[in-house]
Amino acid sequence: MPFLKKHLLLTVNLSLVAVCLSLYLFLIRPVMVKRQELIKITEDKIAQLRRYRRDIPSPEMIGRLKREKAMLGNQYEEVMKTLNFARRVPLPEQISKLNLYFEEQLEI
Repeated sequence: MPFLKKHLLLTVNLSLVAVCLSLYLFLIRPVMVKRQELIKITEDKIAQLRRYRRDIPSPEMIGRLKREKAMLGNQYEEVMKTLNFARRVPLPEQISKLNLYFEEQLEI
């Protein structure tokens, strides 16, 4: 305690610096980092829209993208039906052998 009384101004200044530093690190800096990330994402989207304005997609390209979207939707439905586990999906022979090998190793 004699040190604190002797150097009161120094301890007050150091504690004030510590409080300001902690406020900056835990309150202000995360907000600034998020803001910079949002600015970068916004600039990327603006650049993408400008590129679309320069290079307008052709009707053939739009048709191809629509077909690909429909195809991916069908594939997604098939995967969801498979993952529904209403029926058992057999594993390929090599995978099932590997599976048995790992189960034996775990038991050992």
